[in-house]
Amino acid sequence: VSANARAEDMRLRAFASKKAQIDKMGEVDALVTSCANCRNVLEEGIEHYGMDLPVIGLSELLADYLTPEERGEPPEPA
Repeated sequence: VSANARAEDMRLRAFASKKAQIDKMGEVDALVTSCANCRNVLEEGIEHYGMDLPVIGLSELLADYLTPEERGEPPEPA
């Protein structure tokens, strides 16, 4: 459905229910997804509804918490 331009209205109506869930939760820092297609749909809905909320890939989130050694980088000098 996300690749079908004729389904844009349906995607945005479906996102309205996600927006209601997000609004009900209160303060939300970000949305996290492991699916690139879902990320595109979420970003489209966020833009449409004028929300200020980042969408983060699960791998990005995990990478932010890895140590330099776990990322394959040399350790930082002391």
